[in-house]
Amino acid sequence: MAVNHGSRRVMEKIGMRYDRTVHADWPNPIAGSEEGEVWYGLKRSVWNGGA
Repeated sequence: MAVNHGSRRVMEKIGMRYDRTVHADWPNPIAGSEEGEVWYGLKRSVWNGGA
């Protein structure tokens, strides 16, 4: 979730990079879901340790 700053920071520390934010309509939304869900990605070169 976009509002989960701690989780986002961990993903950035391990080399993942922000890709996009997705907004969805959930039947029973939880607090913060209105800000959307963030997607992070990892390049193959980072995954392989630069090899």
